[in-house]
Amino acid sequence: MTRKKEEYKLTPFWLEITDIIKKIDFKEEKIEPNGDFILYRKIINFLYRGATGTLFEIKEALGEEELNNFLNYVRFYLENCERPGHYYPSKLVKKQIKEVKQTKNLFDLSDTLNEISKLEFEKHGNKKAKGWLPNES
Repeated sequence: MTRKKEEYKLTPFWLEITDIIKKIDFKEEKIEPNGDFILYRKIINFLYRGATGTLFEIKEALGEEELNNFLNYVRFYLENCERPGHYYPSKLVKKQIKEVKQTKNLFDLSDTLNEISKLEFEKHGNKKAKGWLPNES
């Protein structure tokens, strides 16, 4: 069963951001999501809204070798957006890539993935887990 968006925990970093946004000082200003938040949201959507489920189904039904075959195809598909037969990014995707590039120095992908991993361990009862990359955080 798919869980509602409200049921997913945010990492401590993003909890701070949501607290800041809720402060009175910011209520009158329009706050545009920046690149790192866009990427964070897309990672969460990838992990919890279906794409990872598809990868898991391929792995469980067809095996690890076929999963690797599929992932190799995905890499090929993403390789050259200028050639037919490959992924072609929309204007929105291109805009978001630009925004992510502008803020990439503020965002540590490995640390964010590790924080998400720690939340997954906590959700399943292990409150002391160090996450996917225990030496990174």
